[in-house]
This record gives sequence, structure tokens and C-alpha cells, in this order.
Amino acid sequence: MKKKERRHYTFAVQRSYSYETHDKDGNVTSSITESEWREKVVNEIHDIFFNEELRSIFYIFHDSDIIEGEGLPKGLHVHMVAYFKDNHTHTAAVKIFLASSLKNCEPCKSYHDACRYLIHVSESALNEQKTLYDALEVHGWKYDEDGMEVPITLEDFKKAMVNRGTRKDKKDQKKVKDFYATQIMHGYMMPLDVSEIYESDNENVGFGASDFLVDYPMYERALAFWLMSVKRFYEKNPCSRTLIYIEGSSGTGKTQLCDALASEFADCHGIHNVSAKGAGKTFDFAGNYQGERVSLFGEASAAFSAKEFCNIFEPGRCVFVNSRNNDKPYFANYVIFASAVTLEDFIYSMWIKYAEENSQLSQDVRKALKKSSCSEKDWYEAYKKCPNLISDDMFWQIRRRIPIKVSLIDGYAHISYLCYDCYTDDSFLFSSGKYPYKISSAVPYNVSNKNRKTVEKQIKNLVKAIIEAIDSYYKYNGFTHPDEYRQPFSER
Repeated sequence: MKKKERRHYTFAVQRSYSYETHDKDGNVTSSITESEWREKVVNEIHDIFFNEELRSIFYIFHDSDIIEGEGLPKGLHVHMVAYFKDNHTHTAAVKIFLASSLKNCEPCKSYHDACRYLIHVSESALNEQKTLYDALEVHGWKYDEDGMEVPITLEDFKKAMVNRGTRKDKKDQKKVKDFYATQIMHGYMMPLDVSEIYESDNENVGFGASDFLVDYPMYERALAFWLMSVKRFYEKNPCSRTLIYIEGSSGTGKTQLCDALASEFADCHGIHNVSAKGAGKTFDFAGNYQGERVSLFGEASAAFSAKEFCNIFEPGRCVFVNSRNNDKPYFANYVIFASAVTLEDFIYSMWIKYAEENSQLSQDVRKALKKSSCSEKDWYEAYKKCPNLISDDMFWQIRRRIPIKVSLIDGYAHISYLCYDCYTDDSFLFSSGKYPYKISSAVPYNVSNKNRKTVEKQIKNLVKAIIEAIDSYYKYNGFTHPDEYRQPFSER
């Protein structure tokens, strides 16, 4: 699922005459003069204002700036501060304003400061001793009370530079609150994402940090609404879930790989980090779950029984787990286990506890097997001899919930995916000739390398290889790929 991009009302934009008339090697690509370029840019700004439903736009041409530390002229360029009627993504704004990069078209951290920067009277510009410009050189357009397009005045610009402080327009504030509450209710943002909007007041409605603390409970209720909505959604729709098991001894780079994988799959809700089970405490793995797309488990995996594990990580299903005496929906799409315990030992540790307590074997048989320190094969043979028992396949039931295995050994990451056509009655045995994992790739991965860039490149390649293994798993077994699952509010 593609990550949802943040949206904003205000943007600060810069365009350069030199950049638009020369290539990256400094060769001239256009014969347009500076005067002609100014005229062209003004016409384009007006077209943008007229066609893109802006509330207002200010612009000014700078031709006297000096490059800091070099003492050389910076060259002709234009600065704009735009205020949209409706919010836009960063990517969309870059295209609208014909900016050369994301850096040259950024959401305003503070609308007032962005306006002050146009004439270099913002705090940062004054500290850097930038060239001052006359406010009369600032031009632009706005809409009057009758909805008519009119040129901005000096008074308009002065008002835009002044922070409204404690003067709060309740109507505008309610509109902003409603918008961000709706974003959270639809799962596109988290409550803490809204804090920076209040702190910087980049919506220009007089917000401050203390206002966010007052409104925070409202945004928490909006998040609770989203969780309830998703619960209802998954009562009627399947849920995509892929579990990745990363095995490796200490120092092999499990943590770095987990962080990179989790960041790759996470959306705006962040990452659900599950802490290990504490001594004498009930393991509540979903206690801090708030709808994150990714769950990251460490040694907490040892806290599950076989039946719990199979129930919680059933592919294609949203489950409801008991958390602090309340049923909580758990619908993470990706689950990452990282452990020094090998996958086979992990599976066996759950299966053996299940087998020891399974009532299908007599108490005398279970006692004898425990006393003899039997192997997994001994347990399985005992089950096969059990009257009226066709086969106990709990081992396979655990395994089929772990489709991707990553083994970190001797500077390589060996990536495998589960193949259902390799399943037989004895497929759980470690010595089986039909071991059900198929090697997808082996990628160099050595975190002891002192070259940070080399390690980062290896991690990037490894994440890509794991994603390819996930694709291969679904394609090989003929299962629905995660990208094909419907997502909550996907049609809105």
C-alpha cells in the first residue's frame, strides 16, 4: 500500500533565471533575456493563481542577493508564497509551480515567516545579513469579499507578515480542526502529526502549542473512531498479512535490517514495536497497538503458545485479541520477527509444548516421552501410532504462517520463501528431503564493514530482495498478492 502523502495549504517557492536557461554543465539552453523571463514568470504565476484556486499569492524578484561565503552575485530569481483554498501534497505543488525540485517548493513551516522572508526581514534572513528589499516590490493577487480577483496591496502584505498571535478566528480554526480530525478518522494521519501544525501555525489561524494540548483528546477520539471503522471493515473483508522471520546470531545486523524493513512497509501510523515479555507479567503484545501497518517482534515471540500464534497470525484475517480486558482489532499487514533462535527451533519450541499437552496421547505415553528426552521424530512417531489419529499437523500450521525466512550467516543474507507443494506428513522434520522453503536469493550483508555507505547500500539491496521474495511466495503458491487486497477507505 502506497504511503499517504501529507497535504498543506501554504507553500514557499523559488525559481531561478540561470537554472531555467542553462543545463547542468552551464551551457545556455535558452536565449530569453532577464526582462523577458520576468514577464514570462509573472504570466505563469497569474495563470497558476487563476487556475489552481489559490486564496492569495505573493511574489518578488531578487536581483541583488550575494552568495553567502563567496561574495558573488546569486543571480536573478523569484520567490513566491502561495496560500491554497484547499490543501495540496508537496509533490503536486512542485508540479503546479513548475519548481525544479522539492527543495525549491516547500510547505511553509510558518506562513508569516515565509512572507517576511520575501523582503529578507525574517529572523533567519536578518541573522544571515541578507540583502533587504522594499515591500513595494512585492506583488501578487488575492480574491476580495465578492470573490473577484484583485492585485494585493502593501497593506495586504503587511498583514500577512504579522503573526495574529492571540487573535483567533474561531471559524477558520474550526475548519482546520475539522480537516485534521477527518484525516485522522480516515487513517491518513496520527494525532501527534497535528502538533507541528499548531506549533508553527502554518495554517495562519492563530494556533499555538497550548491549543494542541487542549485539542489532543479530540484527535485521540478521532483515532479511536478510525480503529472502530477498520474493525468493521475487516469484519467483511480479508486482511493481508505477511510474516518475515529473521534469524541470526548477535552482531549479524538483525536490528538494522528490521528497522529498514519496517520503515519500508510502514505508513503514517508508524511501527508497532513489541517489547519482550517481562518476568511475572502477562504478555500483552497488542497493548500499545494503534493500527500500525507493521509489527516488529524481538524475543517476545517466545511468549506465544502454538494455538495463540496460529490464531493471531492467520493469513488473510483480521483477528481480535484480548488486550487489558478489551477485544482489540489487530490488522498489521507485515509482521517481522528477529531472533537469535533459528526458525526451526522457534517452530519446534511451540510445537513441543503443544504436543506434550495434547490429550490425544495418553498421560503415560507423554510422561515416557518427556522422561526419555525424546526428539521431535519420537513425538511424531508416537502421534502416528495414536488410535484414530490421521495426522497431527500443528507443526505445519505454525510453519505456514511464516512464509519468508531470512538467515544471516557469514556475511550473507539467505532469503527463502515457503512452498506449499513441498508439504508432506513429515515436512516438519528438519531432516526431511522435502524441506518446504525455496531459496530466493543470497545477498551480501556485512554490518561490520566500516564503510557506512557500503552497509547502507547492502541494506537497500537486501530490502529489495526480500520484497522480491514476498512477490515470489505469492506468485509461486497462487495466493492473492498483498497489493491486491482492499484497504479501509481505499475508495474515498
